[in-house]
Amino acid sequence: ARGATVGGAGGATVGGARGARALLPAGGALAVLAVLGAVLIGPVIPGGKATSLLSTASGSGNGVSRRTTISPLVSIKAEKLDPSNASVFTVSAPKPSYWRLTSLDSFNGTTWSADSTYRPVGLTLPSTPGPESETPDTQTFQITGLDETWLPAAFRPVALSGVSGAAYNQASASIIASRPTYAGMTYAVTSELPDFTPAELATATVDTGNPKVARYLALPSSVPSSVIDLARRVTAGDTTAYARALALQNYLRDNFTYSLNVPPSDSNNALVNFLFHTHEGYCQQFAGAYAVMARAVGLPSRVAVGFSEGQLESSGVYRVEALNAHAWPEVELGTYGWVPFEPTPGRGEPGAAAYTGVAPAQASPAPSTPSPVASPVTAPTSIPQPAAPTQAQAPGARAPAPAHSRQGLGFLAPLLDALAGALALLAVLAGIGAARRRRRWARVTSGPSAALAAFADVSDLLARAGQPRHPAETSGTYARRVARSLPADATSDLLALAGYAESAAYAPWVADDNPSDVRQLRELGNRISAAVRTTMPKHLRAAAMLDPRATRHSPPPAWRQPNGALLVRDPPPAVKDNRGS
Repeated sequence: ARGATVGGAGGATVGGARGARALLPAGGALAVLAVLGAVLIGPVIPGGKATSLLSTASGSGNGVSRRTTISPLVSIKAEKLDPSNASVFTVSAPKPSYWRLTSLDSFNGTTWSADSTYRPVGLTLPSTPGPESETPDTQTFQITGLDETWLPAAFRPVALSGVSGAAYNQASASIIASRPTYAGMTYAVTSELPDFTPAELATATVDTGNPKVARYLALPSSVPSSVIDLARRVTAGDTTAYARALALQNYLRDNFTYSLNVPPSDSNNALVNFLFHTHEGYCQQFAGAYAVMARAVGLPSRVAVGFSEGQLESSGVYRVEALNAHAWPEVELGTYGWVPFEPTPGRGEPGAAAYTGVAPAQASPAPSTPSPVASPVTAPTSIPQPAAPTQAQAPGARAPAPAHSRQGLGFLAPLLDALAGALALLAVLAGIGAARRRRRWARVTSGPSAALAAFADVSDLLARAGQPRHPAETSGTYARRVARSLPADATSDLLALAGYAESAAYAPWVADDNPSDVRQLRELGNRISAAVRTTMPKHLRAAAMLDPRATRHSPPPAWRQPNGALLVRDPPPAVKDNRGS
């Protein structure tokens, strides 16, 4: 801090121009430490590793965060147009289901998105109204290659375990973790799976006047009237909400073709092209078009994104791959809550055949390209990006961690990484500084060189304390100027050491060149340095210890006596005379 004192009353001060210059080397080292901490700790922040999927992430206190999800559907391009057998997670569950990530409830004419508030939760998730015919189902997920903030779960989740710091949005029934998922992460979700029947759903009524329902009916004025007219023609004569929902599903399944050869598009005419011209696409087009048409005929709708059930292995777990990325519409049917439908040809949700009339079906893995575990891929909850490369293609890709290595650590894992990285950096900086001092003393072979080395060590420390040596000062002049900031017992030691250093620089060395002289001079320098440290604030002491470089305010460059025998830090008298001092 500017103006903080080094010594007692009347002592010199740290700060001002000289203090700032003294702090530059240590400041650079601390800046490196800060950057390292930011790199390691940054991912701990929710959304910290997310792409521009999260356009905003602001808190309102008490851990509540607001997230705007921008068009996650379009990233299905990466998985659908280049399907692979890359495993993203496995699920141990009594029955298969669509593993849902989140839902999108806002349509601006080109893009589906969501603006949701997430609140911290414990083991129990806030309840969501649903039908009476629900079956509790517990799924255990193990992440193998998914790098995503959302946690896959069967709809409707009611309990969560194995994840620390999770948050939940009740409206979309989606769970987010405090950090993106990673290979080896394991957690369990209990869901209440509905068992809908056509007879039950036929009794459902939609309260279109309810403000909570109106948001799921909103359509922008930019939606062409031709789309609205088509939806009305398809559902003409259907007297119940369920019948209209089923008619829209069957119209798209019966008259359109599933194809991966249609590039995704968020242009203004993409919806019209799909419904009236191309008549082909994949789940992004089918789910989005269905939700728009449903709203046009008074059905509250949204688009869910996640994965189909995956392949059942001999071990009894479902292996979910990148090619299982999927999107489907959901319609709110009165007291029965959100009911999924499947307009995409060749796809069918397990457990929904009774009311959709669609048998379970999903994408099949390509047998020619087996890939048990690949680099982490992003699920269909991010903006478009290239398909995730394999580890061999991306040298910097994160390798999957052993399944047992980080389980149970939750958000502590990156904190431990940050602590380990910070300690390693501190050790490196301290080691460099110690090595520099050892090199200085490695040249010491006599009393004169010991005096100069000891005084150089003291000068370095004084410079870091804000009292650098001026270029024109001799050792004695410098020592007399700074001695008043030191304790009384250190003042005499500093003046004595300065005298030895001046003798080494300007006069023949009269003491015997024996090891005891070297040891005594080094001990004298250490004693003075210890006294200097007692006058320094704690942060300057730490900076001095960690600064790996010689200070710019160290004594002037080395000179040698004519006989070349002595390492001299002060310029010979003739040079000082030439400088006018």
